Amino acid sequence: MPNGEPQVVVLGGGFAGMSAAHELARQLPRARITLVNRTNFAVFTPLLTEVAVGEIDLRHAAVNLRSLSRRVSFQQGEVEDVSPSDRVVRVRVGSSDAGLPEKQLELPYDHLVVALGSVTNFHHVASAEQHSFGMKTLEDAANLYNHILGAFELANALSDDGEHQRLLTFVTVGGGLSGVETTAAVNAFVRRLVLRYPNLHPADVRVVLVHHGSRLLEELGERLAAYTHQELERSGVEVLLRTELSEVAGDHVTLKGGRQIRTKTVVWTAGVAPNPIVDRIEAPKGAHGGLKVDPYLSVPGHPGLWAVGDCAEVPRVGGGSYAPTAQNATREGRTVAANIALVSQGRAPRPFRYSPIGELALVGRRSAIADLKGIKLSGLPAWLLWRGVYLAKIPSGSQRLRVAADWLLEVLAGRDINEAPSIRSTSP
Repeated sequence: MPNGEPQVVVLGGGFAGMSAAHELARQLPRARITLVNRTNFAVFTPLLTEVAVGEIDLRHAAVNLRSLSRRVSFQQGEVEDVSPSDRVVRVRVGSSDAGLPEKQLELPYDHLVVALGSVTNFHHVASAEQHSFGMKTLEDAANLYNHILGAFELANALSDDGEHQRLLTFVTVGGGLSGVETTAAVNAFVRRLVLRYPNLHPADVRVVLVHHGSRLLEELGERLAAYTHQELERSGVEVLLRTELSEVAGDHVTLKGGRQIRTKTVVWTAGVAPNPIVDRIEAPKGAHGGLKVDPYLSVPGHPGLWAVGDCAEVPRVGGGSYAPTAQNATREGRTVAANIALVSQGRAPRPFRYSPIGELALVGRRSAIADLKGIKLSGLPAWLLWRGVYLAKIPSGSQRLRVAADWLLEVLAGRDINEAPSIRSTSP
């Protein structure tokens, strides 16, 4: 830490990484802060479902990381290796796939914040990863949107009712917040989309939500969960509770017990797992595979190594760990930055303690639920609140304007159903 200028490296540009880097720049004005991410943008994940149904432009759900702070140096690249003993991170920059040379950079650090996030957890269900869409990235959302449009185009060209059934059945796995929002958005989209195709009938469309639990939205109270269930079924969604999958194939899913649902579209939202890069870090892991941290967000036995967000297992008072949510990740990022500043000044860090403000979720067209510090709303008021809250939370003012414009255009001119430009060619 020469001349009192610590070198701080933050790995990951999600909610935890962004909030950590931003707060570090504020609290340590003399520090050299580097933020590393595989893309030069962060995804504002609450808007992913709206990208997946064409309600907003996919680029408008992305926040450019170079504009995060003038005091934060950004480096795009893939993390290849983290050596806590040497206090160095190795990052691959460039891309042979894009016709660019690849090089390896070494980034030394005094403090390293691991905020690499999570990936979709398919729970070892046969072929689920090969034949399902996730809902974690812009690639996921854009690919799902194009796939839905392609399914309707193909079904409209065919006269086979059996093919219509497969092509126009949409299955979501997982009844948490992400699964409910995805199901609600897809259902509203496809039931309006079918009206644009002369050879198809609204009765051809089927939307199914499969959830292993006894009720939806187990993280919320029973009243809002019951309202959500009722709202989904009222809008035509089949909700299958206490149901698990044993297989996802190219043209059907198999439920435990043997029942099959014929479908070409499966969206998997049933859980996440820590980013696999975490496995390469020689440091203690928790019960779910994330980096084990103490209440101060520091990795025990590794001074200068910190972890936050979905890739960390942050202990709660009374047992267990904090859930992998955007709210928790954002607060953890701020706390770890404050603790790095305290330690750099020779002071004691503070434990992480946080009670979520509440939850919001879309459950239908212009319908949502909200639970904010015990105040429960549903329907149109909650939908307006959802839009207002998340619009305010978008870090970039220019992106807020673009998203608001997308919403306004959708109301005034209807939804565009042109295919989205593909970010990557991968598809189930």
